[in-house]
Amino acid sequence: MQRSPRPMSVTEDPGASLVKTSAFGETFDNSRQPKTLILAGGQTNMKTIQWDGQNALARAVIDLFEKNMPSSHAVPRDTAVDFLRVAQGPFTDGTLLLQRDGVVFGFGMLCKTPLANMADVVGVIHPDHRRQGHGTRVLNQLREILSDYPQVNRLRGIGFDSNPEGRKFFSHHGFSVIDEVCWSEWDTHSDVPRWARDKMQQVDDESFQYVRGHEFKNARTDWAQSWWRFVEKTAEDVPSKGGPVSVAFEEWCTFMESSQTDLSHSLLVLEKEAIIGVISLGLVVDGAVNINYTGVASTHRRLGISTALKLKALELAEAIGARRLVTQNHRDNPILALNQRLGFQQMNLMTEYLIEWAHSSSHDDA
Repeated sequence: MQRSPRPMSVTEDPGASLVKTSAFGETFDNSRQPKTLILAGGQTNMKTIQWDGQNALARAVIDLFEKNMPSSHAVPRDTAVDFLRVAQGPFTDGTLLLQRDGVVFGFGMLCKTPLANMADVVGVIHPDHRRQGHGTRVLNQLREILSDYPQVNRLRGIGFDSNPEGRKFFSHHGFSVIDEVCWSEWDTHSDVPRWARDKMQQVDDESFQYVRGHEFKNARTDWAQSWWRFVEKTAEDVPSKGGPVSVAFEEWCTFMESSQTDLSHSLLVLEKEAIIGVISLGLVVDGAVNINYTGVASTHRRLGISTALKLKALELAEAIGARRLVTQNHRDNPILALNQRLGFQQMNLMTEYLIEWAHSSSHDDA
């Protein structure tokens, strides 16, 4: 379902990472052995295995992805298993790894989305093993696995300008382009435009209160409900053509209180007791920190609050040791123009692809 953005929306898209996931769950057994499915390419030293919670293989997947694809933030390796498990959601049998002589050189996985009838597909083949049919075999296997999930009839994938082969792959397999997301970054030592500083000063002169996330949690017994409701409401304005970006309250709480989140990296703007603005940063990894979310209440837009939050986020990013502030925005999101005026430079373009099929049809013709 496509949402129509409000004309003056200043809601930033939820930050992208390895996959579109928003929570970290329980600990899983890492001692089980992977299930071998088929020999890959008919070679005895190559095989496709089904990941089933092994820690070493989870780390190998993250390593492969981060070395070959852009990522908004690195995944701490000690949380790799939980990260993949939560990304999988119900598709626990939907992560396939390609190995040669015991080394993982490719993977494909099915990931949950907010829509019951749609799954995301994420995968990488090492450059040395591309153009050999491995990606096609894995995609066909994943679609076969989806036959056990009759409620799913939509599969979404992503491709980047920096990886043209990936874009061609989805087009070749019948996927259609549905959306584009700009990945941008801002040097924390950049000069801030004078007009932006003036905007922030105007906001500072109002009776609004800035509160860090951990302070908000300590001060309010209803902190989680209030914060989550604000995010849900403002997220309605994100012009995503791939479906809503809603997250269940329980998942949101799990993520916010996980090792992947530092509440002190979030800043809330309050008017009396009401939240009217939020910006949340992720963890600093390799000198970069991602803007996971920015939102301003519809009743308080065009007051400079979004600009003020961006400038304060820049200050916060520098204070916590980041050299770069990274963000992702749909092309139709008005906040993209604000980011560009502030000085964000586009570093990549992500294209979203979608393929649909009738519930009763076979997936073998992928």
